[in-house]
Amino acid sequence: MITALLITVIAVLLCAVLGLVFVLARNAAREAAGGMTGKGHPDGYEELLPPGHGGEDPFLYEVPKEREPEAAKEPYIPSAEDDYYVELADAVREDLSYQIEWEEYDYVDDKTGATAVGRYPRLVGGTIPHVDELNERIEEEATYYSDLYAYYKEWQEGENLSYASESIGYVTYMDEERISIVFQERFLMDLESSISLYSINIDLMSGEILDNGSVIEYSPELAKAFRNQNEYQNGAVEAVDGMNDEELLDFLSDPDTNIVFFTPVGLEIGYNYSTSDGSGWVTATLKDYSRFTKKF
Repeated sequence: MITALLITVIAVLLCAVLGLVFVLARNAAREAAGGMTGKGHPDGYEELLPPGHGGEDPFLYEVPKEREPEAAKEPYIPSAEDDYYVELADAVREDLSYQIEWEEYDYVDDKTGATAVGRYPRLVGGTIPHVDELNERIEEEATYYSDLYAYYKEWQEGENLSYASESIGYVTYMDEERISIVFQERFLMDLESSISLYSINIDLMSGEILDNGSVIEYSPELAKAFRNQNEYQNGAVEAVDGMNDEELLDFLSDPDTNIVFFTPVGLEIGYNYSTSDGSGWVTATLKDYSRFTKKF
């Protein structure tokens, strides 16, 4: 038993000596390498790390597995057979007497880093009354937030500023008598941000932009129909569920908040909203909308 204990002690001492020799040899090798970087590694160490590693010990780095390529998302093509309108999508036709041409802009202020991007349609061809005025009105909405930057920059002159805007237009419906254009608008200004929809419905026979109130008969029945369809289409939405029918009707009919546009699926109605947590919009599809609309 004493012999076994003596052998154990000798083994422990031998391990300690070998460990000390290893530490001294490692330190000598580091000194020979020419110094230390701020991360505590020899100069040139970072060059040995895989891209994006961040300076951690290479023994902790796991080579990422090769990712499966994501399947390209099929574009949504609205159809009258759909239960409801799924997402914003163009429904441009090429069999009409007039056509759509697209305009784009992409601005960058090199001094401040502010950006503004957008896309919007123009009406060309056919015999649309007041077509030039209509195109000017469409362009005004498409460039509203990019134009707003000039005033914001002048107001904030000499101060730090942050600004970015995006306005993407969609032709959600078109035939010989009417067209619906919807802009999804986002902007960031300092610490404030917003996302909203702005809809333009045009009577192509008269060349007039229709007020939303001239399209829809707002009524308590409409509020109930919207609430039911929203629950089926969108599920729980606090901006809807948190209001009674009277409050809901106020938002649906308020020209400062309401959204109305035609699609191949039906009539999309809703509103923009702002809460303490941010802003957003909600819409629901009325497939059988004739009982809620005025004569076009």
